[in-house]
Amino acid sequence: MGIFGDMFGQSHQFYEQLDPQQQQIAGQQFQQEFAQSQDPYVQQQGWDQLDPSRLDPQQLGRMHDYAQQRDPSILSRVMDHPVLDAALVGLGVHEWKKHEER
Repeated sequence: MGIFGDMFGQSHQFYEQLDPQQQQIAGQQFQQEFAQSQDPYVQQQGWDQLDPSRLDPQQLGRMHDYAQQRDPSILSRVMDHPVLDAALVGLGVHEWKKHEER
């Protein structure tokens, strides 16, 4: 299941450790990926209309969990952003990609 799989439902804890700029980048990345998917659930939740600079760790966690369930490749692309990848490394999650791809 991978590192993030082990966090399902608790992923907000990861986002709580990010600074506001990192949280904003995560929000932008989720919105970009969700926009490309044209997922009606995303529109229903209003995630495509939220200001990424105002997303809190709980909202990011819900986006994270939904991406993980719906299409784990979305989560991988979000976390591939250099700033978020560096945050993962900084938090000691050095090999998250290898774990997630299993």
